[in-house]
Amino acid sequence: MKKLLLTLAAAGVASAVVASRRRQRAYVAPLVPDEWRTDPDAYFDGDAINTRNAGSDLDVDDDLDEVDSARQALGLLRTVDEQEIEAAEEALERTDLETPVAEYAEMLLSHHSENLAAAQALRLESFTAPEVSDFAERRAERLHALADIGDDDEFAGAYLQAMVEGHEQALAMLDRLIPDAVDEDARDFLASSRRSMSQHLQRGRELLEQRRSLQ
Repeated sequence: MKKLLLTLAAAGVASAVVASRRRQRAYVAPLVPDEWRTDPDAYFDGDAINTRNAGSDLDVDDDLDEVDSARQALGLLRTVDEQEIEAAEEALERTDLETPVAEYAEMLLSHHSENLAAAQALRLESFTAPEVSDFAERRAERLHALADIGDDDEFAGAYLQAMVEGHEQALAMLDRLIPDAVDEDARDFLASSRRSMSQHLQRGRELLEQRRSLQ
């Protein structure tokens, strides 16, 4: 019962955050189709994408063995959530952004806001490992560079590419950390977050492929 109340509270906080962010934007993107919220599998085939062998040079530091891997994974998730929210907001400020990409950005904004609020409501302790800090710094530079792209069509392609590569790297790191997580609540939350992120990755790949087929 306690976990249910915390989850409901997190959803309420996330909805308020998203609503507040939307009011601050001059452009309101199309709403995410209802099917994406009620039945993700209607748009995403499969429960998860195997990223264990995805290209990533981010190795878990052996000196951090004494730190529960769940805390490290939660630190990674918090970083990803915060950066994806910022990137989605940048995308949704583009008035000429094509509808599928705008809907994708709206989905990422909603999902990552909800995930961030849920972790806070569950009071799960996180730890930002050095490799996560390095990942966050490199990714921040990549995402901030998107703001300098003036053409919305060019931005759409660069944004999708950044989302795909970022999710690939983050999922590869999660797949190395989740199996060793000890706390049951943390493991459940991490598994749920991973499923959502794998769906984001698959949809991003689909949109990139669609754009390439039209060029």
